Amino acid sequence: GADAALLPLDERYADLLGVARRTVLAAEHTGRSRLEMLLASPMRPVDRLRAEVGFRRLTPRLQKLVERADGVQCNGEVAWAAYASHSRAPLRIYDSRVRLADVQEARRRRADRTPAPTLRLAFSGRLIPIKGPEHAVEAHRMLRSRGVDVSLDVYGDGPMMAELQAHAPD
Repeated sequence: GADAALLPLDERYADLLGVARRTVLAAEHTGRSRLEMLLASPMRPVDRLRAEVGFRRLTPRLQKLVERADGVQCNGEVAWAAYASHSRAPLRIYDSRVRLADVQEARRRRADRTPAPTLRLAFSGRLIPIKGPEHAVEAHRMLRSRGVDVSLDVYGDGPMMAELQAHAPD
């Protein structure tokens, strides 16, 4: 009986299409982008082949789900290119994982002209090789070694967490 439902663009949610008056699917990745993330990690040739076949078949199936939905919310260019033309009502977005407190603090500092005490770096995303979280840790370490007062906030989780923590300076 809901007026609207926002569902992930995922085959596991296909049975929920139509349970609300309007259903919008939220898309971020395609079969191709998921394959690229997976291939950033080493794998056996047979597993690579299986992954390539499976993920190449995924995008057309997801496009069919988008055609059935009332709209699609595409997070970024990759999703937009793959799904917008398959939807009656596509919407391109760029999400943000910035906390309200961070925005309020930045506004206060700007209004007061108060300099930030440290340079703040941040990484937001899944901790997997294709996302490059190790570059954020390396930038932090390099700036620290040059005497820059810097902090790094990491928002995310994934298989690289232990490796990143081991290489982080603090």
